Amino acid sequence: MTISYPISLPAAFAMARLTIRANNTVGESVSPFSAAQQVYEHPGQWWEADVQLPPMARADAEDVLAAFLSLRGKYGTFLLAAPNATARGAGGGTPVVDGASQTGHTLAVRGGPLSATDGTGDATLDIWPRLRSSPADGATVTIASCKGLFQLADNRVEYDIEPAMIYGYSFACRERL
Repeated sequence: MTISYPISLPAAFAMARLTIRANNTVGESVSPFSAAQQVYEHPGQWWEADVQLPPMARADAEDVLAAFLSLRGKYGTFLLAAPNATARGAGGGTPVVDGASQTGHTLAVRGGPLSATDGTGDATLDIWPRLRSSPADGATVTIASCKGLFQLADNRVEYDIEPAMIYGYSFACRERL
């Protein structure tokens, strides 16, 4: 059987703790004489996360282990969402991209909730990370159940087994760009 990426995480996959990091690539040069700074923002932006799963019995742990092993280290990908991952202020409507060739840290949309936009459903959203490609005019904007494409941050898969046969997993991952 061929493995298709991104894999689906097993039903036993539930997070006990999630630590999320937003990374920016910013260069800085500081004069050794005046301490004056020059700062330059590069386009590199990505998400990283540390995930701890709750203690589990062997049957559930084996399903999780099989999923991790199928990733083959950093090679494979999976979808990861923060709990309750809904865009802030998303209160209805069906927003779509308003105009092609958009880039950067803002996105013009139409079809949003009238009460949260300009009264017509149009809005300009501030977004992070910056757009990595230009979406087509009319493309659907996902505002609920948002997920990112991730890979393991390490090529090792580790887990703990306590004397009572309780299994534990924690891992680091990085957004696949």
